[in-house]
Amino acid sequence: MKMKTKKQLQEQIDKLQEELKEIELKENTLIIETPYGKIEIQKEIHHKDKTYKECKKDCPKEWQIPTYEILQFLRNSKYVEELNLIDTWEFIINPDEISKKNNYITWFDANSGRAILGWSWSPDYCCDTLRVRYMRFIK
Repeated sequence: MKMKTKKQLQEQIDKLQEELKEIELKENTLIIETPYGKIEIQKEIHHKDKTYKECKKDCPKEWQIPTYEILQFLRNSKYVEELNLIDTWEFIINPDEISKKNNYITWFDANSGRAILGWSWSPDYCCDTLRVRYMRFIK
């Protein structure tokens, strides 16, 4: 029996970790038809005390951080409570090209009375209540 190298074992571990991430992601998601296409989105936000940079780095392949437009659509849909979009503060993809170029980050802040698009100059900004959820488009 041929012994595996350390590199081969690490590649196997990395592949299994990616598969585990995928399973964990799918355990708590909804599939929803939006004006932007059919999506699969996590119900809960996570990554407490993490920066946008860390959240983006942890995002699995084929998944992404939602846009403001998608979260705003979902906030006005029948899924608002199931996705807990009544009281949320989460990172989003920055829709503004100038802000992206300057490496600014954005977030969606919503409660029972309002929804706000916020931003910061620093991609290292984090707060104990600001989190993230991931989504992906389904073909």
